[in-house]
Amino acid sequence: MGYYRRAKDRGAESIVLGCAGMADFARDLEAQHGLPVVEGVGAAIGLAGRLAPLGANTSRSGVRARPSRAHLLR
Repeated sequence: MGYYRRAKDRGAESIVLGCAGMADFARDLEAQHGLPVVEGVGAAIGLAGRLAPLGANTSRSGVRARPSRAHLLR
């Protein structure tokens, strides 16, 4: 837990957890260190829940499409 204390001492304003396996620690970390904790899975679900009523959808532009095999072999 010294890592979080050092980060706060250096000016960190929040803790962002890097994997769903740490979700159970979010509330304890927030209470111990007095910093807001962002847990990725919960944040993604919250974001999706707010975007759905707006009719938001995935991109259809293909910008994030997987490159063709020919592109990978260059």
